[in-house]
Amino acid sequence: KGCRYTHSRCPVTLMYLEGSETKEEAMSREWHIKQLSHEDKEELIRKSGVVQLRPHHLLCIQLFEGKGYSPEFTDNMYSVIDRLDSNPNIMLTKTCDTLCSKCPYSKGSICETEEKILLFDNNVLAECDFTDGQIIEWEKAKNTAYKKILKKGIIEKVCVDCSWKEICYSKVEREILNK
Repeated sequence: KGCRYTHSRCPVTLMYLEGSETKEEAMSREWHIKQLSHEDKEELIRKSGVVQLRPHHLLCIQLFEGKGYSPEFTDNMYSVIDRLDSNPNIMLTKTCDTLCSKCPYSKGSICETEEKILLFDNNVLAECDFTDGQIIEWEKAKNTAYKKILKKGIIEKVCVDCSWKEICYSKVEREILNK
């Protein structure tokens, strides 16, 4: 029953996950969560500590130089980077994420340049052997993207026609490939 309901409303993004010992315990907990208000559900997600990131943002964060679309976007980028310093679990998502929330091109849960951004995300997922919805420690995800994309010098292949390419490509050339 639940599968048909969810399938008819695709795509969906897993926002919260918690384990249970038994099916009965899981069903009881699900019922309790469904009774929560929208605000309480958002608080539950926030407290879980999982940071949602688009796969291509694994690269953007590592190459960030303090520039952004707007002061709000840049401030949010610094805030997310600070949060990642504690090595939380992240969930890779091909929908708008924590960084997108302050991007001027984000309209709700859709990016105005969604087709191009999905290409970047799919390229990162493929190169790093990650999957959409995967939950992984930040450091492991960051190091994998570094080794499989940045260190190999294939960022131009992954981030084809990115508006930030001049900054990112030159930083990879200057700081990573010339080490």
